[in-house]
Amino acid sequence: MVRLYCEHREEEKVASILDEAEERLRSFAKT
Repeated sequence: MVRLYCEHREEEKVASILDEAEERLRSFAKT
C-alpha cells in the first residue's frame, strides 16, 4: 500500500516536471 502510494507520488512528480518542460519548450518556440 505504501509502495503504491510512493509510486503514485513519483509519477505525479515526473508528470509535473514534464508539464514544466513542455511549457518551457512552448515559450522557447515562441521567441
